[in-house]
Amino acid sequence: MNKATARIPAQATSADAPLIASAPTTCPDGVAFCTGDPASHSDPREHVHAGPEYSMTGVYGFELMAFNLAQLDNDAPRLAFVAHGDWPELELNEVDTLIRDLGAHLDRLKAVRAQLAAALDARA
Repeated sequence: MNKATARIPAQATSADAPLIASAPTTCPDGVAFCTGDPASHSDPREHVHAGPEYSMTGVYGFELMAFNLAQLDNDAPRLAFVAHGDWPELELNEVDTLIRDLGAHLDRLKAVRAQLAAALDARA
């Protein structure tokens, strides 16, 4: 998938970063959610459209619960979830940080879900 990531640092709140980038797409095919990564557009036999990857990073680990929108060739777009990272034992204040960051991460997931619904509606 796409190597571009939008991580939620431990200090971040949902107001610190946009949920979905408002910049125009760089995809050569005009796919709204696609970042236009040249590596995913170079093989004419397997054309991948991928949106930015969102993950959580903080005292509890890094690149946790990553997700992005992805579309292979002309298939319907899907939400791709990545499961990597580790979970150290957390102290109470670190659990509080995790809870705060989960809220921001959930906001991003809801925004990407709305983007997926709009992409599927546009195909109908």
